[in-house]
Amino acid sequence: MYANIMKYMNILHLKQISAKLLYCLTLSLMLLWGSACSWDSPYERPSSANAPVKIETIHDSSTGQNIPQLDNNTQQQIIQNAINQIGSPYQYGGNNPNGFDCSGLVQYSFSRSGLIVPRTTKEQLKFFTEIPRSQLQAGDLVFFRIDAQQMHVGIMLNNQDFVHAPSSGKTVSTTNMSNPYWKSRFLRAARYF
Repeated sequence: MYANIMKYMNILHLKQISAKLLYCLTLSLMLLWGSACSWDSPYERPSSANAPVKIETIHDSSTGQNIPQLDNNTQQQIIQNAINQIGSPYQYGGNNPNGFDCSGLVQYSFSRSGLIVPRTTKEQLKFFTEIPRSQLQAGDLVFFRIDAQQMHVGIMLNNQDFVHAPSSGKTVSTTNMSNPYWKSRFLRAARYF
């Protein structure tokens, strides 16, 4: 691999470019080379043998079913990670405290709790398991249809309130499921399991 990189550098006459640029280019080529070899999905759920968190089950008396959920400690970590970002600015494509969009806040909050989740709202909608709205609890996600092209996602703090990165010019904040705007656009409730 090193020989290939050196061949490319000679072809491009990179010896004339500053050492700093040469270093950055070499590093970029190595990263691209390495990433091209990986075909595994980064969003696979961990097997139970090496899961970073515990999955518990609760009994739903209304349906008679046992429902999987994250352990309470992980739920609380996810919520705290999101709450800690209240006041951070909205930034389209953002997924760090310098700026978040809605799915970036979800990805950040879950990753800080040891869970890898997809980056976009559309991918998150497919990845998380749909649950009845009546079973929403802390750490679950709520998805909304804004228009024909746009969706939105938030993290539940309890069974009514959620934290989200709303839109341009706003900051990460909390709101309520009974808010008419969100109530009329509700699409799906979902849980990590």
